[in-house]
Amino acid sequence: MMTADGFRNEVLGVIRRWELRGLPPRWTLINTLKELKKRRDTVVASLFESPPLILTATLDDGWGVGIEVIHAACDVLGIPYVFLGLIVSPEVIIRKCEELRPGVLGLTVLHESSLMDLKSLDQNLPENVLILVGGMWIDCREFSRRLKYLKNVLDFMKFFLEPPGK
Repeated sequence: MMTADGFRNEVLGVIRRWELRGLPPRWTLINTLKELKKRRDTVVASLFESPPLILTATLDDGWGVGIEVIHAACDVLGIPYVFLGLIVSPEVIIRKCEELRPGVLGLTVLHESSLMDLKSLDQNLPENVLILVGGMWIDCREFSRRLKYLKNVLDFMKFFLEPPGK
């Protein structure tokens, strides 16, 4: 029987392969994540003692293809999430963050025109909410210390499994 540490090492092995070979096509990626989630279900509820709640949404993405992959990664890691929807206003996101008190807000931002909304979120969300952004590259350092840009699902999984400073 596999242990939680054994499963974590298996996931890290998949991450290493993706780093070396590049991410597989989307459907292969989704299927790999679904298989990993099935295995995690037989081993442990989560890879974390106290996993953070993640709220996810898109600011300007009407398709949500990337966020679906992030949800599959959350399932693998055992991180609970609440999907707020596609093209969600900052006001709704702020209200939901105040109501649900997540540790992390995960957003897809595809257009530069959404930067003002992103800045508004940074200024108005509860202080303890970390903001993870995927989609277009954003130099977050110019306006936020708690906003982190993650290029893809590989970066997302590494962020949680190999936190900075470890």
